[in-house]
Amino acid sequence: MKRINYLLIILLFFLALAGCTVEERQKPPETLVKINGKKVEVVMGTYEWEQQSLFTNKRIVADSGPPSQMVKDLKVIKVTPGSVANIKFSDGSHPNINAYLWEGDKQGEQLQVKEDRIHIPDEPRKYVVEILATWPKGKGSASYAFVIDVQ
Repeated sequence: MKRINYLLIILLFFLALAGCTVEERQKPPETLVKINGKKVEVVMGTYEWEQQSLFTNKRIVADSGPPSQMVKDLKVIKVTPGSVANIKFSDGSHPNINAYLWEGDKQGEQLQVKEDRIHIPDEPRKYVVEILATWPKGKGSASYAFVIDVQ
């Protein structure tokens, strides 16, 4: 009888443990972009994100159109030539960042990124900028986009 009670307690413990999960985000953190002290409106696009629980890992994938379509409803921020965009993430993480200009539906020139800062082009015109962020240890990756008008 003691053995059955002991087994029952162990079984209940494992059932309770299986019901517990580590609460994690189901998508990448938001990105915060500032240029010359002005907050820039940013939209998240395609991403792949791993969500871990105690016994399972789940990979969440979301797809979007190209950045040029993602930004069509965003407010355009006017900036000066040669400005620098400061990039931060809402969770304080520091993923590997690459940035690109977009020409219509095609990825164009890669921008210089150094220490979470993107150097904005000098030529006056409207730009769609894509940020590609990749987190270490296979946690995930995400695309973000914003639009600026260099004047």
